[in-house]
Amino acid sequence: INIFSYYFFSSFSENSSISWFYPLITLCFFTSINLFVSPFISFLEGLGYIDRVAKFRTIQQTSIILFTWLALFSGLSLFIPSIASFISLIVSLIFLSKFIRLFNQIHKYKQNEKVGYFKEIFPFQWKIALSWIGGYFIFKFFTPVIFAIEGAAAAGRMGLTLAILNVVLSVSIAWNSTKIPIYSELIANKNYDKLDNLFNITFLKSTFVNFLAHLFLIIILLFVFEYSFFGLVFSERVVEFTPFIFLIIAFFMNHVLGSIAIYLRCHKKEPLLLNSITYGLLSSLSTVYFGSIYGVEGITLSYAIISIIITFWGIIIFFQKKKLWHLN
Repeated sequence: INIFSYYFFSSFSENSSISWFYPLITLCFFTSINLFVSPFISFLEGLGYIDRVAKFRTIQQTSIILFTWLALFSGLSLFIPSIASFISLIVSLIFLSKFIRLFNQIHKYKQNEKVGYFKEIFPFQWKIALSWIGGYFIFKFFTPVIFAIEGAAAAGRMGLTLAILNVVLSVSIAWNSTKIPIYSELIANKNYDKLDNLFNITFLKSTFVNFLAHLFLIIILLFVFEYSFFGLVFSERVVEFTPFIFLIIAFFMNHVLGSIAIYLRCHKKEPLLLNSITYGLLSSLSTVYFGSIYGVEGITLSYAIISIIITFWGIIIFFQKKKLWHLN
């Protein structure tokens, strides 16, 4: 990743005086460590410590926001993402330190039964891995393409816009992601009626929260762009009104698709693999093609259309698989 990033910024950076090398290295370093630590957090969720993990994530995100603002006022510029990643790591390690004894007990516990990794885990794991790779091209590919086509300023506006929308998505999808251990237990016990009732209620609540949050964003955008409120501060930091609306539509669809994916994956299967790969491929191709011709507006409009099509495809798969799996 470091090699690719170095080549990319060396090739497309419009201002060679910007010192991006060390911020890039530190960001990749702390991100890789966070990637190593994150499975331990998920493991604790699987053990039933959902409330404590949720509290930890709240503290983690609050700390990141606080230190990010401090870094902004301190003029640390490109080092800010690295600082955010570092704070995330520190809070994670402090949280995990409270469970060292538990991890030691689990490690020392002698089990008579063993899980075959290549037989029971890997067939599901590699599909998830490919889906997550597709997720990069669905959520993250816009910014580097815009950086190459329109420059750092336009890429920065897209990056901040995506960051805002990702916060909305992560908050709303948490209603379902925190229910993963419960969904999995109900599936294991074949209590499908209770599973569907819980999922339906949770999905409606999370979708309502997602809708209200996006509606609130639209109202703010109307005041900012139409009436020039806060125009000198905010409107110059995000994409224009129309592309923002296209992205809101796409992210609402992503919430629906993400909720469905959580439900299906709790069955230890990944029927949305082709869906995710197709989504990532179409998003990438449309971003490069329409971005080079129509710019940000072309990228966001094509993304919104693709997200709607892919989401309805995912809904069809959802009902098909649920009917098939729950017959057995």
